[in-house]
Amino acid sequence: MMCEADRQTDLTSSAGQVGGRIRCRGSRLGRGLMKLRSGTFSAMYNTGLAKFLAARRYRGTHYVVLAYHGVSEHAQALFTSKDLFERHLQFFKNWGKVATLDELGGCAGEQQARPMPGLRFVITFDDGYANVVRNAVPLLRKYGVKAIVYVNPGWIERAVIPWWFQLTGSSARAQELRCLANEKCQFQQRPTVIDDSVSWPAALIKAILTQVPQEQMDAWWSSIESQYALSGESQLGCFRLATWTELASAGDVLEVGSHTQTHCILGLCRDPEFARLQISTAKQAIEARLGKACRHFAYPRGETGDYNGQTRQMLAAAGHQTAVTCCVGAARAGEDPLAIPRFFVSETPVAELAAQLAGFAAQWDNAVQTIKDRVKR
Repeated sequence: MMCEADRQTDLTSSAGQVGGRIRCRGSRLGRGLMKLRSGTFSAMYNTGLAKFLAARRYRGTHYVVLAYHGVSEHAQALFTSKDLFERHLQFFKNWGKVATLDELGGCAGEQQARPMPGLRFVITFDDGYANVVRNAVPLLRKYGVKAIVYVNPGWIERAVIPWWFQLTGSSARAQELRCLANEKCQFQQRPTVIDDSVSWPAALIKAILTQVPQEQMDAWWSSIESQYALSGESQLGCFRLATWTELASAGDVLEVGSHTQTHCILGLCRDPEFARLQISTAKQAIEARLGKACRHFAYPRGETGDYNGQTRQMLAAAGHQTAVTCCVGAARAGEDPLAIPRFFVSETPVAELAAQLAGFAAQWDNAVQTIKDRVKR
């Protein structure tokens, strides 16, 4: 006969086993759905179905502006691997043509002939990492296409490694910087310290962006960084920004646009004059350094709240003719040139990119989320 303690132990054990089986089933279901997703997208791409659906979805001329950050030897952080970037270029030329922001923004001067219907792909890079010049530029030349890179002149001048990359990772330096940032900032809601090299940095970065005034951000981070020397952190070299000399050397295929002076998120600025100077100073610095007009702009972060009528007026007054966001969608000539949507691209396989353009990827993901919600119940 089982005593009460043994019965309790057995019930607990059984519950754990049942819970384990449920979690295991959920895990298997998730892996199965991901495998089915990948296989379905590949089949749609290889059979031409995705291209057919995209053509029906985007009748007339549409511009698909791609938002990259960098091109590395291998997939890393926000960067696209060199091999995948080349496959992307082949895909763009197969599905349409690679265009420029001049064509989309209508800022080439004379009236142009009405473009033939079809997809036009515009390649953009944010932040201006050196690996764009090193790895992407040779491929742009190989395929005879052009791109644009948006830079922060204030950071180029000081050879800055973007602060969010310095806070991520498991190195001793990254952990120390996270602690310093967490202690130094007067957070209204201090991020919980989690012994994790992913979740805590993400929470900390979000808190910094929302709680440190943009007007103080650069000086605030410099005061933290100065307490911990960057020397010896060779793993951060992949996040090095391109120099003016490197950017000038790629001028035949890589136009340079502005990303503000110090990656300022304009929608979070409390002082309109500070935002205006971030725009105008960056444009002037790029033109002075490269001897070419700076006509294009990318909003840092680029969410809906990061730009408005006031920022558009500032950009127009400074002489910018286009501005790209990080809101997802395709664009058409004649629409607001200072709020151009983009598709974010990192390690996105070609078949998945095709499914996104066909509109099928979003439908699939919504259906899968519905299935997962029902399983949880």
